[in-house]
Amino acid sequence: MKPRRIIFTNAIKIYLGIVLFFLVMYLFGLENIAFLRFFNVIFVLWGVNSAIKMNLFRNKESDYFSNLLVGFLTAFVAVIMVTFSFVIYLDRFNPAFLDIVGESLKWGSDLTVGMVAFTLLFEGLASSVISAFILMQYWKNFKSDHV
Repeated sequence: MKPRRIIFTNAIKIYLGIVLFFLVMYLFGLENIAFLRFFNVIFVLWGVNSAIKMNLFRNKESDYFSNLLVGFLTAFVAVIMVTFSFVIYLDRFNPAFLDIVGESLKWGSDLTVGMVAFTLLFEGLASSVISAFILMQYWKNFKSDHV
């Protein structure tokens, strides 16, 4: 399986996990509880781990940097998809949610969709790097002869 396919397959898993999680939060009226939003890291770690495992076991790729890059790109592609969807959600479906985000995270009341999108991309980039590095600490000792 090509690394590009591994990246997009697992990025879609992350994306769907986060979107469904937020949909459930919305349906139960929990979207204003900021603490629950941090659980999306579970979906990121799950998808990045799955991508690294696929690259190790299906592609027999044991190079540390290759697997690190697959993990990072998987998370980052998912972050781009989630950010794009969130911007559409804020702009078209629920502009009032921008106020909830501002109040719950103490960002202030003068938030714009662009500010939130930039912040999500920046935080997503950081979490992508951190997630890939954390998971590679586990997978770094697996060599192709063990796979």
